Amino acid sequence: MKSILIFPAFFLALSASCFGVLAQEAPAPQDPFTTAVSGLTAQDPMVRRRSADELGRLGTPASIAPLTQALADENPFVRSAAVDALGILRAREAVSRIAELLAKDPAPQVRQQAAIALAYVGDPTTEDALIAALKDASDGVRFAATRTLGSLRSRKALEPLAAALKDPDAGMRRAAAAALGQIGAKESMAPLQEALDDQDLHVRREALRAVGAIADAGSAAVFEKALKDSDAVIRLQAASALGRLGDFSGEAAVAALLKDGEASIRMQAAGILGRIGGKDKALPALLAALSAEKDQGVKGLLDLAAAQIKARLGIKDEPAKKPEPGRAPKAAGKKAPAKKRAP
Repeated sequence: MKSILIFPAFFLALSASCFGVLAQEAPAPQDPFTTAVSGLTAQDPMVRRRSADELGRLGTPASIAPLTQALADENPFVRSAAVDALGILRAREAVSRIAELLAKDPAPQVRQQAAIALAYVGDPTTEDALIAALKDASDGVRFAATRTLGSLRSRKALEPLAAALKDPDAGMRRAAAAALGQIGAKESMAPLQEALDDQDLHVRREALRAVGAIADAGSAAVFEKALKDSDAVIRLQAASALGRLGDFSGEAAVAALLKDGEASIRMQAAGILGRIGGKDKALPALLAALSAEKDQGVKGLLDLAAAQIKARLGIKDEPAKKPEPGRAPKAAGKKAPAKKRAP
């Protein structure tokens, strides 16, 4: 009977001992920042890359110093992740190092990421490095530098960006037009107007959008010419820009696009007519299109545009005719019962 009692006591003591050891050996949870900083020195470059990403995600200023050191990492993917994280952190302390990477790093993806990071930081002292990057051998670097110069509103870059409107690459011409539109300088109007004759319709669209951002009342002739462009989107952009200048001469061109084969064009046309249309041309065209339209999404926008014109011009719908006193209204579509003949 004693041996039966001894074994349970023995196992209870052993279990308590094991749980005590496990409790002592359980590691304390590590701080994410400390773990990420430690990971920057790991042998595996993928670990170092993930650690740089994590430091950027944590968003603490204490990450700037270790990330700046990581810009010298031998692996280009680690350097790219580090410069991206510094951009996210808006690390002005690292601007000179990022600009140096933009100019000298051998890996194009690092140079491109450096140009993007400088847009996040927004330091105008980097203009010269970005302008120099417009001549980089990598298209990705040139595009990124162009966009960053636009976001910085760099007037110093007006001339090189205007020159980029004649670049052999249509993507670069389009990016240059967008950047000039962001900067919004009157000096850019002449080269942008020339770009309206570009063979690439996407360049023409971006150039017209940029002209619209800069335009004043004296720019109407530019938009009137664009109303004759072969591209429907450009004609819509031109009419909308004229409307912002108080010129509604593009109304007829937009009304004609209510019959376009693409639903997206008909939707845009309806939206523009709602803003610039009048009662004599736009309103009848919208109502006719509404009765013929099959697409429910387009019908909703046509109806809304017609309502906008009526509200803007104070046009009230005619009230429904009331039935004559003492006579009940006839049910639509039903004939009166035939009179019974006398036998």
